Amino acid sequence: MAFIDIDSHNYFRCDSIRLIMLRPEDLLTIEEFQKMLECARDGRERAILLLLGGAGLRVGELSQIKLKDMDLKNGWLRLRQETTKFGKPRDAVLPQPVIDAIISYMKGESMSYWGNILGSSGNRSPNKCPECKSEQVRFKENTGLKRGKRYECRDCGHRYSLLERPLYSLPDQKNPDNYLFPGRNSCHIHKSSIEKNVIAVAERAGVQSVVACDKLGRKIFRVHPHLLRHSFAVWSLEDNVPIFDLRDQLGHSNIATTSIYLTVKPEHRRQAYLRSGFANRFSAERSV
Repeated sequence: MAFIDIDSHNYFRCDSIRLIMLRPEDLLTIEEFQKMLECARDGRERAILLLLGGAGLRVGELSQIKLKDMDLKNGWLRLRQETTKFGKPRDAVLPQPVIDAIISYMKGESMSYWGNILGSSGNRSPNKCPECKSEQVRFKENTGLKRGKRYECRDCGHRYSLLERPLYSLPDQKNPDNYLFPGRNSCHIHKSSIEKNVIAVAERAGVQSVVACDKLGRKIFRVHPHLLRHSFAVWSLEDNVPIFDLRDQLGHSNIATTSIYLTVKPEHRRQAYLRSGFANRFSAERSV
């Protein structure tokens, strides 16, 4: 499944023929996004979600962030020419919650681990019993080995030992040229990995649904990485962020592209007129 953003169209693509319009009900609400943040299993997933939904980055831009691109002290992110869609570098604002999530991730807080059962080559999750597959397990004691721990299943009573290893690698902060989200072979995380993570978090949060299937029968999900960018744009307009500032944040080359979001949820336009007091011009009590 391939999605296109609305830099030129108000659609996302299901296949090469059929297009579905982005509707207001497809967008995430703040409450749904909060549920996704709560269901993030580790610091990396939370940082990815906030960079997409809290800063409006594209997946390709997020995956190629380097440590030298970030100015966390002043809340700026430099997006290099080779990472942006139109080859134009720009500076994106990083709100404080996004900065906090990045710092927490880089410190290794709330990491996820896989485990190798001692004497076996199979990978296991520390939170799932290898016998009955129950997730009602509890930590018993350390084995004496580094990252070695013993667990006990509350359901079947099975005890097992795991040699835990991190699910992902943290960036080496000694080299500013390293990627914020490392992948394999000294490269950055792949865009498909980000997409799978976002879809999985949305399913755990209960906000995911299948909206269609392509001609090969593959599922098209409601929540995907670019939907977080769409939602960020609408949230920004609802919170009175000037449309020209939003254009610069999103990296649109034309203000007409950003204005498409005005038609998705026009409620902010009504609120703007209410705040301005424009209706008082026609009030019967208004002095001449």
